Amino acid sequence: MERQEHRYMDDEQEEHTIGSLDTSMDRYLEHHELWRKRIPQDGSSLFRAVSEDLFSTQVHHYDVRLKCIEYMELNTNEYSPLITMPLSKYLTHLKDPTTPGGMLEVEALARCYRVRILVYSGKDHDPVECQYGSKTIMLSLIGYQFDRVITEERRRLLGIVQ
Repeated sequence: MERQEHRYMDDEQEEHTIGSLDTSMDRYLEHHELWRKRIPQDGSSLFRAVSEDLFSTQVHHYDVRLKCIEYMELNTNEYSPLITMPLSKYLTHLKDPTTPGGMLEVEALARCYRVRILVYSGKDHDPVECQYGSKTIMLSLIGYQFDRVITEERRRLLGIVQ
């Protein structure tokens, strides 16, 4: 069976195939001795990435999502002004595993897990930082999809383990 290539254009209008690791984001990260560890590209990519970093597995991604939602429910006054619909409706929609998380959820996750989250979203920008603890989780954001970002040293260790 012949492999089909699915092509897309990234934010810099560079053409890539799905699965390509030679995007401008990858080159930027490599320059900083970092590496993008791919996460399944679905509505749960943020929660999968955080689950994998915290628990060494993506299996708990829906629990991570629910903890984020619970935290936002408990802190309604902080999150209601940041969205254009009633928070309860927003959070009901967010319970659907096909609904992607965004930067609002990144901030809530950093707070509820008391971690520092860095999000790399462009090759010419420093990462966005949500600092609520000493443990650091690094993510990349391309479009609506999150991947983990790990150090080159961590990547080598993962290669040895596998």
